[in-house]
Amino acid sequence: MTSGIFYAAVARSGTILVSNQRTPGDYETEVNAFLPSIPVERNMKSGYVSGIFTYHILVEDLLIYICAAETEFGKNVPFAFLKEIKTRFTSGSLAIRALTATEHEFDRDFSYILKDQMIKYSTDAPVDGVGRVKKQVEEVMSVMSDNIEKVVDRGERLESLLDKTNELELSSTQFSATAKKV
Repeated sequence: MTSGIFYAAVARSGTILVSNQRTPGDYETEVNAFLPSIPVERNMKSGYVSGIFTYHILVEDLLIYICAAETEFGKNVPFAFLKEIKTRFTSGSLAIRALTATEHEFDRDFSYILKDQMIKYSTDAPVDGVGRVKKQVEEVMSVMSDNIEKVVDRGERLESLLDKTNELELSSTQFSATAKKV
């Protein structure tokens, strides 16, 4: 199973306006079970745990943004994903049209954006601070490891050069002694 965000949707009250999923699953049935109970009167963040998944919920301006991720994936990346989806959804005419839209009316217009962003937030560089620092530490460790290997290689070559110099010195001493005899 891949990791990251597996399902995303934008809804209004009990109506899913657009959704997409990266892997097979019954995410939408699960969402439809708890969607009517989400209060939309005030902006909020919430979560709903079901098995190994957490459904992260962002409510803003009467719209509900939802994504499903493995619980161990944490909260920071899914909520950053939801904020990005909200920004993209509300930047055009979809937010106004959402007030009267029917179920899955925006699948053609917005589903591909959900898919692209799920892939991005699941596979690209982490968007949360801890993940970003971990990635930077891994990069520094990789560079340092390469540098250490180069120094070791250079050290081995220096030892070889020193051995050859000693051999040359010995040979020159022998040559000098032989030349004096002649």
